[in-house]
Amino acid sequence: MQKSKLLAYLLFSLIVIFGSNNVIKAQKRFHTFSELEPANYHFQLFSHDNRVVLDVRTHKEYRKAHLPGAINAINQETLKKIADTLDIEQPVFVYCKEGDRSLTAAIILADMGFVKVYSLTGGIDAWIKQGYSLEREKRHHLFKP
Repeated sequence: MQKSKLLAYLLFSLIVIFGSNNVIKAQKRFHTFSELEPANYHFQLFSHDNRVVLDVRTHKEYRKAHLPGAINAINQETLKKIADTLDIEQPVFVYCKEGDRSLTAAIILADMGFVKVYSLTGGIDAWIKQGYSLEREKRHHLFKP
């Protein structure tokens, strides 16, 4: 809620200072994604049928355990290749171990034009603390273009 007020104030200030055309250009530079706590992330994740779940941890981390149906995007190049195969309207859920790498991934996806990007606050560690399910299979969901 506080971020919304700050953003509204910032946009209003930019309109007053620079005029509406420049504000529209500046607004496109803002990253549009949601950082969600585990409970809300879980709810949103299972509320979307056509979702894509991206695990942006290392291959070794992924193999230990991952969210159900997650695809391992081990680096930015892989992330961008996966993104190129998706519809920008498709909900994309990203997570990592503690939340930092997924924020980077969310910014990249938002910059690519994706409009429904969700990053898991606290990463898979927070997910586990809430007791949500994981897949522990040895199969690796690799992206193959």
